Amino acid sequence: MLPDNTLIIMSRFICGIVLHVFLQNELTIALNHMKFAVNHPWKFDNYFLAWLSGFLQATMVLYVESVNYIALLTNLSHLDIVMNFMALVVIADFDDFFYSALFDTAYKDVVTNKDGTYDEFLMCQMTTS
Repeated sequence: MLPDNTLIIMSRFICGIVLHVFLQNELTIALNHMKFAVNHPWKFDNYFLAWLSGFLQATMVLYVESVNYIALLTNLSHLDIVMNFMALVVIADFDDFFYSALFDTAYKDVVTNKDGTYDEFLMCQMTTS
């Protein structure tokens, strides 16, 4: 079915572009993780698992964006478009919610060691081939 008016088309366009821009950072991070794992295999016990985590994050971004465009094209009211858009934003940020829940626990000390033992390990390095 075609939309009733041009405002539906504009809301579809705005929600699609906003989610696309919102997910670009997640996709860039995932691709950098994959690249780092492949170029520095000696830093991991199993570099394939490190690569796989980046690959799964990139796959999640592509799935969320695909579902967003399918939802945008099948909804015919402004309320449905915005509700589905907001639900997909929450799904896309689900991993950040888990990290923020662990922020005050002892797991954070594994990543950000306070005594400086792993300062050079967490240093940003070149990821080019």
